[in-house]
Amino acid sequence: MSSSPKDTKMDLQMYWHIDYWDVPLNGVAMYKSRPVYFVEVEPEAEELTIDDPEHEPPVAPPTYALHALTDAQYHELETRHEEFGRMVGWYTDHRPDMYGPWVDTEAGREWYDNEAARPLSFDPLRDCPMVATVPSYAFEWFFVPRL
Repeated sequence: MSSSPKDTKMDLQMYWHIDYWDVPLNGVAMYKSRPVYFVEVEPEAEELTIDDPEHEPPVAPPTYALHALTDAQYHELETRHEEFGRMVGWYTDHRPDMYGPWVDTEAGREWYDNEAARPLSFDPLRDCPMVATVPSYAFEWFFVPRL
């Protein structure tokens, strides 16, 4: 009996995303019970430049690189996410018990106006070792309920 790729789970649960463009681009997840920073891996440039206007590139699921976080790095990211949740909302959270809809507030606008003033003390891509690359379907994640 064969199984589809979606039947294969890797003990990988998305906790929350930071940036989103059609799919989560980066954020925090748990991988084998350890915190990781995930980031979408961009397709190679030659895959994006096709001269034939009739050509449709194959639709492939996004791939993510997973970078191991230390406990201190995870705590820093989680603290920042909690501040974001209080000021802007919990709409980027993929944990069902944490999710909440986005609401436009003055505090939310203040967060975005001052976001650059709160840099992380580390660069997840430079300072955290990559431990795996995975397709998007490897994540267990919460889909926002339709209202």
